[in-house]
Amino acid sequence: WMMVGQYEVGNNQKEAMSFISVAVTVRLPGSGDWVTYNAGDHFIVAANETFDVQVSTETAYLCTYE
Repeated sequence: WMMVGQYEVGNNQKEAMSFISVAVTVRLPGSGDWVTYNAGDHFIVAANETFDVQVSTETAYLCTYE
């Protein structure tokens, strides 16, 4: 679960993040824009990157790493 709040997330492996419930807003590396991802959506971030996540309602998510 991801609780309500704003997070800076870092990784050391390529990461795919999928959202199971609710929508979250994400600012991916190298982008100044916030994008909303809904339940069923996903994105991929290269290794050794950070990204920002805004959560307004508790949400379930799944991360896989390569």
